[in-house]
Amino acid sequence: MDATKFRKAIERLGLSQVRAGEIVGRDGRTARRWVAGGPPPEAAIIFQLLLDGKITVDDVDAARKRAGK
Repeated sequence: MDATKFRKAIERLGLSQVRAGEIVGRDGRTARRWVAGGPPPEAAIIFQLLLDGKITVDDVDAARKRAGK
C-alpha cells in the first residue's frame, strides 16, 4: 500500500491520521509520515482488512487490549 492508497483508505474508513496511527499502536506523527511515504507492510495489511470488511476497528482495538497494548 503506497502513500496515496493509505490516504484514501483512512478517508474511506472515516479515520483521522491520529486515529489511524492509534489503531496500529503508533502515534499521529507516525501516521502523518505514512501519508507521505506509505505505511509498513504490517499496518498496510490491517488497513486492507478494514477496507475489505474482514475486520472492524473495534476488532483491532479489542485485540490490542487483549494483548495489553
